Amino acid sequence: MKTLAFILVLFVISSGLALSADDYRAAYQKRDFKVAYRLGKPLAEKGDAQAQYILAVMYEWGEGVLRDYQEAGRWMTKAAKQGHAAAQSNLGWWYCNSHIMPTNKKEAMKWFTKASKQGEENAQYFLGGMYYAGDGINANFAEAALWFTKAAEQGHLNAQWYLGGMYKDGIGVQQDYEEAFRWLSKSAEQGHLIAQNDLGLMYKDGRGTLQNFVKAYMWLTIAASNGDTTAVQNRDMLANIMTPAQVAEAKRLAAEWKPKESRKDQTIYGKQP
Repeated sequence: MKTLAFILVLFVISSGLALSADDYRAAYQKRDFKVAYRLGKPLAEKGDAQAQYILAVMYEWGEGVLRDYQEAGRWMTKAAKQGHAAAQSNLGWWYCNSHIMPTNKKEAMKWFTKASKQGEENAQYFLGGMYYAGDGINANFAEAALWFTKAAEQGHLNAQWYLGGMYKDGIGVQQDYEEAFRWLSKSAEQGHLIAQNDLGLMYKDGRGTLQNFVKAYMWLTIAASNGDTTAVQNRDMLANIMTPAQVAEAKRLAAEWKPKESRKDQTIYGKQP
């Protein structure tokens, strides 16, 4: 009987822990941060990497607790060291460009690389950016293109824009207008305003696609409506060689356009770097 009772106690405890894990995630998603903190911190202290990650984010933003960057850094580091990809990506960002951790590009590169190898798209984008700009490392455009491609294939609109530009200008990859058009299209369709301007110009010049002034004007109008002043100038210049009917059609298409839903940040609970 004692053995049975002991087994029942273990069952209740283990079930309670599983329930708490589910509850703190649900509480965080519902923005009930005090409950999320109360349920998640014990799990973080027991070594749950996801709970450690969420706890770090809560300390970063002051969600349910007083904002504490030192605690945020401590818990994010714990989660990252356990191989939590989103934590590694966030930690890399904090070392790269944040007041939470001291600036250390070598550490940033280390954590971005670890997360990137696990397929974390934000880390892949930032790693590509470091190689592209020579930020903390010698510039390597081929390596930048490799990591931008991995992120772009997962739907990262900024990586898609960078990659499109690299194919357009032949930076780190062989110049290929069709590939440039393909990636700029994907980025523009998700709402990247500079990609929208670039795509408009490719339609205007017939690079990577058939020349189409209506679609060119449409994309330049969309970019202009999103605040791109360069697109305003490009659109107005294009209007000088278009018929009134073409301009009217382009305006109609621009008004009807809606961005495609972009992929969610792969960090399930945290903020995108």
